[in-house]
Amino acid sequence: MTGPINRDGVMKALPHRGAMLMIDCVTELEYGRMAIGYKDIGEREFWCDGHFPGEPIFPGVLVIEIMAQISAMAFYREDEPATKLYLAKVDSVKFLSKVTPNCRLFAEAALDVEGAGFFRLKCRAFMEGKDVAVGTLTCYIRRDNKE
Repeated sequence: MTGPINRDGVMKALPHRGAMLMIDCVTELEYGRMAIGYKDIGEREFWCDGHFPGEPIFPGVLVIEIMAQISAMAFYREDEPATKLYLAKVDSVKFLSKVTPNCRLFAEAALDVEGAGFFRLKCRAFMEGKDVAVGTLTCYIRRDNKE
């Protein structure tokens, strides 16, 4: 990677759109090995009013989604079709701190094991250098447009 991949670049890499595109920028990328990126979490996002009224807390399932999308970015190349990463297993995810609006949430994914078409990645989400979630995701990657 020669520089950060902005949201437009992320949209070329991932098929997600609208509120489900959870990566704003990829700051580091080593193809097939690791990726780091972030999402700026605002106070007017779809989940804020209901999770929870009066005390918005970013849902843990969306933290996992950010880790999954940054995992997919670890396998992105400009010369290949968009990366469709399918979660096969979410393992041992621990939430260590709550995430609230008006912050920048970083996610990192590093390849742990590869085999039989599956990839296991060690992931973490963090803010201001402090981990808010850690765990392992096992994924299958599909690069063509077939379902």
